[in-house]
Order: sequence, then structure tokens, then C-alpha cells
Amino acid sequence: APVMAAVLTLTGINDLKRVAPLVAVFHLKVSLTTSDPHRKAATTKLLDGTPLGALYLIGPSAAPVGHIAISHGLSIEFGGAYSLIDEFFIRPPISSKGLSAESLLTVCKLLEANGTRSVHLEVANANETAHQLYSRCGYSLRTNYHLMNKELN
Repeated sequence: APVMAAVLTLTGINDLKRVAPLVAVFHLKVSLTTSDPHRKAATTKLLDGTPLGALYLIGPSAAPVGHIAISHGLSIEFGGAYSLIDEFFIRPPISSKGLSAESLLTVCKLLEANGTRSVHLEVANANETAHQLYSRCGYSLRTNYHLMNKELN
């Protein structure tokens, strides 16, 4: 079967009604226990033009099949701007058709064109399918490093 071309659409505040259900399904899929008000508040910040990140819809903008949420930062080690893929989701019937890899490659081209030097992402240890996908797309595990987290009020 031919690989689906990845169509990514940068979102804005008017896209919340199309983005919110995708974020909710993704959080359910990965067992995140976020409330609807929490997700909407955080998503609204991302859609409202912050320089700290962006969210792209995947697929036709009228009927998106997924999303990629990106956060930005600066790294001395990596020599400048980096991006973190905070969320990456494509609805399961479509995710096996090559669109996942195409979407990752397309977003990396967009980020690189805007000066991003490296892209990071998190993947569950047990998610072998995702590990294989990310490896095929050029991502590798950092040896001797673990991502640690501390939530602030």
C-alpha cells in the first residue's frame, strides 16, 4: 500500500474544538489522568500563539486524524534551539499506514527550517512499536541518561 502523505496544519486558538478530542483520546490511550479543564487550559495556551511551542494537526484540517504538540527550548550541549515532541498521536486505524513516520519526518523538516538543532521525545519503555518507529525515523536512546521530572506549583 502506498504511504500516506503527511499533511500538517499549524493550529491557532480557533482550532480548539478540533484539537481537544484528539488530546483527550491520546491521554486516555497512554493512561494520563488529566481532567478535561486541565487539558483545555494547557491546550489553549499552546494554541494561543505562545513562542514556547506549537501544535500541528495531522491529516485534512477539516477532519484531522492526529496531532503533534511541540515545545521549544535552548540547549548549550546541542548548540542552540531544540524541540520536544510533547504529544504525538494518530488514530489507530490510520497509524499503521506509514503516516506516523511521514508525520515525524515532516515536522522535523519544518523545525529544522526554523533553526531547531535537535528534537527530543519520550517513549514508554514497553512501547516496542513506538521504539521501532522512532528508530526508523533517526531517533536513538541516549545512553547513560534518564529524563527526570519535578512538578512545580
